[in-house]
Amino acid sequence: LRIIVTDYEFQVREIIKGEAGNDYIVVRNDGGELPDDIGMETVNSYKLTVGGQYLIFARYTEDGYWLTYV
Repeated sequence: LRIIVTDYEFQVREIIKGEAGNDYIVVRNDGGELPDDIGMETVNSYKLTVGGQYLIFARYTEDGYWLTYV
C-alpha cells in the first residue's frame, strides 16, 4: 500500500502555542497528486494554494510536522 503525502512549506508569522524553531517549517499532509495525475485524498486532506495565508494546527512526530487542522 502506497500513501501519497504532500509537503507544504510555511513561513511562520506568529506562534500561538508551542515552538517552531525556524522562520519556515515544512508540514506534511495526507493526500496529493503525482505528476502522472494519479491522486489520493482522505477526510484529513487539505488542498492549499501557493501564497495563501493559513492558520494551521500541526502536531510534531518523529516524521516531522503533520497538519491536523487548517
